[in-house]
Amino acid sequence: MFPPLSLLFKNDTVSLLKTLSDPIMSAAIKKYDSFTRTLHWLIALIIFTMIGLGISFGYVQGTTFSTLMFIHKSLGMTVLFLMLIRFFWRLTFMRVPPHGPHFSPTNIKIAHIAHTLLYLCLFIQPVTGWLGSSLLGYPVPFWGINLALPLSLQPEVATWMLDVHGVTVWVLSGLILLHILGVIIHTCKKEKIIQRML
Repeated sequence: MFPPLSLLFKNDTVSLLKTLSDPIMSAAIKKYDSFTRTLHWLIALIIFTMIGLGISFGYVQGTTFSTLMFIHKSLGMTVLFLMLIRFFWRLTFMRVPPHGPHFSPTNIKIAHIAHTLLYLCLFIQPVTGWLGSSLLGYPVPFWGINLALPLSLQPEVATWMLDVHGVTVWVLSGLILLHILGVIIHTCKKEKIIQRML
């Protein structure tokens, strides 16, 4: 089981560290904790929504475009904040279930590289959009709060940022497809990899 959250709010660091380092407890972990699973699926839902919004931008204009852009930017900032929370959780209290015997060292290394690239893209994507909009003097809404940075107008730098933003979405989409394909392959082999995140 995952260490009780009550330990995080008590002055009992020794108990928390003992719980986290318990080898018996580690061996008993079969799936990610509920907080990690919730973050995973919430971020995935937002990303798929944002990709759909991005595709729709080429087919709408006027008020509809402005509304969709408001939602797009708000979701982007939401992803950034959720990723910061997930990154902190990953470095501190998240327990990673051990891979099954069917996973070779090469498979584990590939999975690690893919997850690292996914993390990078999920940070680069919202940050470049945030900076690009701010450098053009555009608002960066976060559900009604303007989070645009007080930067001087720099169209050339903004264009570069938005170019990176555009390229990253294709890299991210490719990584997501590979991620899904990997899960499908392991499921077809009756390897219960997806159960770790359900």
